[in-house]
Amino acid sequence: MAIASNYPNACIHGVTLSAVQVHIGRKLVEDAGLVDRVTIGRADFHHLPFADCCFDVALFLESCGYSPDRLALFAEAARVLRPGSHLYVKDV
Repeated sequence: MAIASNYPNACIHGVTLSAVQVHIGRKLVEDAGLVDRVTIGRADFHHLPFADCCFDVALFLESCGYSPDRLALFAEAARVLRPGSHLYVKDV
């Protein structure tokens, strides 16, 4: 939500395995008035529900450390990123 709030042309698609986090996140997005640009859905980040080459940036914020197969994880991120786009990882 911070990114969407500071970059008015950005559209954000977040994923989590947790139905609880989806519910809470969607409520926070609604309360922030960002439903037109921020979506949160339930998905496995090893098998994303997005088309090939559809994103300019992928962010992993303290999440990729939970992956049991980081090669598959980053291959999936590469699949959904457009050529020349960016991958940002903040993790331990």
